[in-house]
Amino acid sequence: MQSAFLFTLYLLARYGDTWRPQVFYEDAFLHAFPMLLDEVPPSQVFSPEETVRRAYTWRSLVHFAGCLGLAAVEPASDGRLCHEYRVKALPLLGQIVQFQLPK
Repeated sequence: MQSAFLFTLYLLARYGDTWRPQVFYEDAFLHAFPMLLDEVPPSQVFSPEETVRRAYTWRSLVHFAGCLGLAAVEPASDGRLCHEYRVKALPLLGQIVQFQLPK
């Protein structure tokens, strides 16, 4: 999970120009780091995938990118216990982070 922060910056730099649901970022993270599911202890309440998804959203999107002003992370519904968000990169991200990958 410690790799999530840098990977999140990459995802936001690449795909954050439009609003996307947090599930888009969760899916990309799980696709890149499927081995994390093996590290999650068993739970009677949540599957390993649900646990990783929730942790990723809260740690990387809401509390990292959102709190630092790198992305707008807004609830997708008015529900009191909202678990769905929409995410979009903010201009500050492009000012401090640039990725140059070979094409």
